[in-house]
Amino acid sequence: MTDTRNEIKKAIPVTPENRWYDEKNREWVPIALKYMAYSEEAYIEMNAPSEEVLQQRLQQQQELADPDAIVRIADGLLQAKRWEDLVVGLALVTGRRLTEILKTGSVHPKTLYSVTFDGQLKRRDIRLAPYEIPTLVHAELVLDAWRRLRADVDCTALDSSQVAEKYSRIVTQNVNRHMTKLIPTTIGRDELHTHQLRAVYAAIAVYYYLPEKVAEITYMATIDGHYRLLEASNQQQTLNFASTAHYLDY
Repeated sequence: MTDTRNEIKKAIPVTPENRWYDEKNREWVPIALKYMAYSEEAYIEMNAPSEEVLQQRLQQQQELADPDAIVRIADGLLQAKRWEDLVVGLALVTGRRLTEILKTGSVHPKTLYSVTFDGQLKRRDIRLAPYEIPTLVHAELVLDAWRRLRADVDCTALDSSQVAEKYSRIVTQNVNRHMTKLIPTTIGRDELHTHQLRAVYAAIAVYYYLPEKVAEITYMATIDGHYRLLEASNQQQTLNFASTAHYLDY
């Protein structure tokens, strides 16, 4: 599917007659790409870990023994000069995915310890409006690091799959370089990935900011942007706790 979509992009020039606006990647593409795609259900089935592995992970949660130390390291990475350090720092303190950080996402000032985030991936059926997310450090550090990263790494000519293919391995190596002493791996993995940083972010955000009388899973689903459609006809949305279950590792 990915190869076919890439060939369509190469072979078919975008014109006013054949173009379609891809909301997820925020670009005009040949309209064939609107239909040359798996269903949302198929993507979930392909990307989700098996039910058995998920059950094992939920029954053997890992402990973050020193969350403050994790945040201190992330704070330092946000002030580094290397782009791969900025990515790891931003993933830790915002919980955003690699391609969201490098291409599709944007952050805007909100409060001292939160930003408004726009550009979420993993949503093929709905377009999420910008929403507020907490930051584990001062929001101004996040905004500055995000600006510097985008100035250093230009992914405008790449689609989302190309961004992941080009940058994921070096970022994974950098995650393990900085965080293996503080973040344990999860069941079925022998190294850390940015996916785990999303789970770490959610756990520490609960530890720091969970509002009184709000369930942890509700708060996690909200800050991670886990929603599903209730009715396709009117785009009514509700929290998707099934997606959040994949981020309860810590």
